[in-house]
Formats: sequence, C-alpha cells, structure tokens
Amino acid sequence: MTVKTEIDCFFLNLPPHFLARSKGCCSPRCLQSTQATVIIINTKLQLAMETGSSPTAQQKRKRSGQVLRFEPQNLDLFEGNPNFIDSFRQVGCYRFCEKMQGYHKQIAIDFALNFDGIKTKVGPLEIAVTPDSIAAATEIPRQGEEWFKVQRFKLANCDDFLIKEHKGADLTDGVPKSWLEKHYQQFLKIIQRFFTCEGRYDTVRQYHFKLLLHFTGKKMLDIPFYLHRSLGKMSDKVQKTPQAAEKHLFHFGLIKLLVLEELRKLGRDWNTFLFLANYQPEILETPLRRGTPNSRSRATPSKQGISSTINNPPSI
Repeated sequence: MTVKTEIDCFFLNLPPHFLARSKGCCSPRCLQSTQATVIIINTKLQLAMETGSSPTAQQKRKRSGQVLRFEPQNLDLFEGNPNFIDSFRQVGCYRFCEKMQGYHKQIAIDFALNFDGIKTKVGPLEIAVTPDSIAAATEIPRQGEEWFKVQRFKLANCDDFLIKEHKGADLTDGVPKSWLEKHYQQFLKIIQRFFTCEGRYDTVRQYHFKLLLHFTGKKMLDIPFYLHRSLGKMSDKVQKTPQAAEKHLFHFGLIKLLVLEELRKLGRDWNTFLFLANYQPEILETPLRRGTPNSRSRATPSKQGISSTINNPPSI
C-alpha cells in the first residue's frame, strides 16, 4: 500500500479493515468487504472532488456552528398566520418577501467585495446601491426614521411583546426569546429570516424590539435605509477577510434582487447575464416554491439574444 492510499483512507474516513486489506491482510472479514469498500471509495472520492472537501470536513463545519444566512425562498413561515401577512403588508414589506427568487453565492461574494457604499460591480455590471435603489428593487417604501441597529435609542412601548411575568423588565442587554409572547416569537423569526438574516434566534436584542415596533406599525422605520447600512456592514467584514467571505455573507436574496433590477433597466435577462459574465448556474439560484412543478424549464439564451447583448454590453 502506498503512502497516498493511507492518506486517502484517513481523509475519506474509510473503515479500518480496508487499510489492513491493502497492506496484505487476507482475513475473511477483509476479503468479504473489499468489493463494498471499493464502492465506498468511489462514492466518497466523487463527493470530495465535487465539494472540494471530505465528508469528515463537512461534518466538522456543521459541528462548528456555522449557519447559512440566506433568506427563505418561500412563504411557509407565514402559513397559518394571516395577521402576520396583514402586518407586513401594512408596512409595505410583504411584497419583498414574495419577490425572493433564490440567490447566487459567487455573485453575492463579488457584490460584497466591490461594494464601496454607493455602488458595486458584479462581472461587467455596475450597480448603484443606495436606499432609493433598494426601495426600487424590493418595492419597500421609504418612510419613517432613518435608523440602523448600531445607533442608540430609548425603548418604549415594548411591554406588549412580553409575557406577563416579564413586563417592565430591563431590555438593555437582551432577553431570552422565551420572554416574548408566543405569537411574537414566530413574528420576530420572520423578521430575522428576511431582514436581519442572523441565523440564530435564541436572544432578543434591543434592535429586535425596534424592528418589532416597526412591523407592528407603532414606530415606522426607513427599511431601505436599514438594508443599505446592513449591506455596508456585511461588505466591510467581507473585504477585511476575503479569504473567509462566506462566513460573513448574508442578504443573498436581496443582492440578487438588486442585480435583477439593474438587468431589467438594461433590458437584459438573468440567464444571459450568467452566461456572458462567466458565472456558473448554482443549484439553489432559483429554488422551487411550494405548489410549483417539480422542474422548472430554464430559458437557453438564443444566438440572437447573446449577439445583441455582446453588441450592447452593460455599462461599466
């Protein structure tokens, strides 16, 4: 057995008896398992080559607590809660949730790496990124206070969100989510999944109460302004440690909506843009929604469409 084979056995987390068999062991147990082990090798090698890591490494990543911070691609969180839908509609945010069209990880990385606070660049496409452009892409109106979660503020009128035992509690340092009324726990989770993209939901911070006040119509906020500042904060972290970009990325769906809005203004379509900008389609870029067919046909760019886009490329 070569050193490489020993390394492969360790890397792929193969059964110990395979290592013994490869070193010349001819016990019945080893001989009987050889064929099955070869299948295991082929399967795990293929998985490792496709993902760029071993199954063992993937398990370690799961145990490390890393979370995926992309927005939901359906409206299941609203299911059975028509009052939540009404609340989101009244503040002009439900349409944003409806517009989610999947995401593209590499485009999100390029967006964050190139964002300077007012514009970014994705492939050949230069995109203005302002509160107004976010309002246009998301259809969320600009209204209320321009606020972001790093700004200090006084909490008021938050007792309605808390269960009886904790009304009047000091909320300065955050409280367990269990302190919220049951329906507000689910309501906040929807806000976190679509707007703050945090990935962890066990603690309710001060800024969560500020957002609850907005989404219940008690204290209106300028949500496009909030999202613009949030994109900036996320991009700053990505640019400081580009080698660990995926760790800091979120707002995947919002980023795709901004790209789609720019393409719409230029008369371009998503699939043609991916083709010409050398982006690979990703499995989850257009996830299926509940109630849709199991497969969705993808429009292949026609020669005429490709030629037209090449002759009139997006401005840089």
